[in-house]
Amino acid sequence: MVKIALTLGSCFDGFMRGRLHIYQADAYYKAKTRTSKSAQHTAWLTFDDDFVSHECQVLDVSLNGAKLVAEISVEIGNRFRLSTVPHALVRQRCEVVWCRGKMFGVKFIS
Repeated sequence: MVKIALTLGSCFDGFMRGRLHIYQADAYYKAKTRTSKSAQHTAWLTFDDDFVSHECQVLDVSLNGAKLVAEISVEIGNRFRLSTVPHALVRQRCEVVWCRGKMFGVKFIS
């Protein structure tokens, strides 16, 4: 069953113009709750079994994950820690969920 959400403005405008704008609630909710920033920042990643920090570029970041570019090879399922400064004590744990060449996406894990 698909839930339908009507926004007040769209209902009124649709009624006045002889048409009604209806949005699916799930798609509407996801669009409203997605918060991401597209900016290129330098970050460092350290694999769990390694002490060396590898430099990477953060292309996009959201609450649940990020899109990164690095000159190292990664595979889906790899886990590492991401930080905004090299050799940081506080790092965010990540898992690779997709990769295309040097670009890959990670989800943040706790």
